[in-house]
Amino acid sequence: MTGRAAKPSGAPVGRSGDFAALLAGCRPLVPATLIDAAGWSRVLRCGRGLPASVVDGYFGFECDLAASPGDADLAVAVPAGSRLARHLFAAEARAAGSPLGGAKWAASLGDLVLEYDLAGFAPGAAPPPGIFVPGKFSNVAELFGALSGAVGWRGEAKLRQAAERVAAALPDGKVAVQAGVMPGRAPRALRIVVWGIAERAIAAFLARAGWPGPSALVEASLAAIGDAADSMAVALAIGADGPAPRLGLELYGGPKWYQADRTAWRPLIDRAQALGWCRPAKAAGLRAWPRIDRLLGDGAAYRVRQGIHHLKVVIEPGAATFAKGYLAMELRAYLGKA
Repeated sequence: MTGRAAKPSGAPVGRSGDFAALLAGCRPLVPATLIDAAGWSRVLRCGRGLPASVVDGYFGFECDLAASPGDADLAVAVPAGSRLARHLFAAEARAAGSPLGGAKWAASLGDLVLEYDLAGFAPGAAPPPGIFVPGKFSNVAELFGALSGAVGWRGEAKLRQAAERVAAALPDGKVAVQAGVMPGRAPRALRIVVWGIAERAIAAFLARAGWPGPSALVEASLAAIGDAADSMAVALAIGADGPAPRLGLELYGGPKWYQADRTAWRPLIDRAQALGWCRPAKAAGLRAWPRIDRLLGDGAAYRVRQGIHHLKVVIEPGAATFAKGYLAMELRAYLGKA
């Protein structure tokens, strides 16, 4: 789950077993317009490969808001030093059975977000997850070295040089606030998110960075969004030849995903629907998403917090602009073990 990754406070009480047992209990809280039965089946299958200690952090779903099927990808936050991190490091030591396919982790990465591509894949055919790291990154070469080493990439000098050129094009004082790699996707790319660029400066930055699309396309989208978003970030995939044509504008309804309520998100959801970037049924699901509820399962009672992490407007020359929704969930056991 890309963008400004933030961790809610509160002491988690994890349980044994796999994550799917807890996910199954969450099903009634998830609108079918956002994730339908087929999409949920893929999510559960992925959850069976993860331990219940996923609840030490938070998790969420990436939904294409313009597509008719209710399919979704799964994202899992991995706090440094958490039981989930220890589980994944142990899996790396064993190599077989690692959710990263045996890739070597870089200890310098700290907190991580794993993003599992599930939408559209046959059960069991999804690629290994992407690795995304929140932070402030001024040394792109060092960052790329850590991420590429984590997934076993070698000989990517051209890609690293392209990333350095993009970093050099950033406005003064601006750095990437999140970066990642998706080892299951081709061609290879470094994905970065830059937050805080003034809207009037975004098109100029993209031109300096070598984005191959027309500035008018971005400017039209920015004008259409208007004042509906609380803040905005730019998401780029950088390949060996420079930025890819597909560009993301990440939109936020508040300072943190677990603080913005339904009221804060309504103007942005309404705007995305009015522009045709989001289907009406999915807009209704988004409006209903932020909530606090409870879940009884896995021998404990959980407090469930649901929030919208961000929306992303996807812009690509020659293609229709559309939106994606990034939905977050946090589970905290508050009645103790059964």
